[in-house]
Amino acid sequence: MDSTFWLLLILAFTMASVAWHAHRIGNERRDVAALGVIAGMLGLGSGLAAIL
Repeated sequence: MDSTFWLLLILAFTMASVAWHAHRIGNERRDVAALGVIAGMLGLGSGLAAIL
């Protein structure tokens, strides 16, 4: 696996952590959802980088 996979995986984990923290401190639902979508897209990119 190349560096693209690891970079996207680390970014996905970081964004998921940020989304969890934003939810925990009570940010608006749409902001938490936007962070979650970004984390999901990075996770999807990481999965695609692993396959291709």
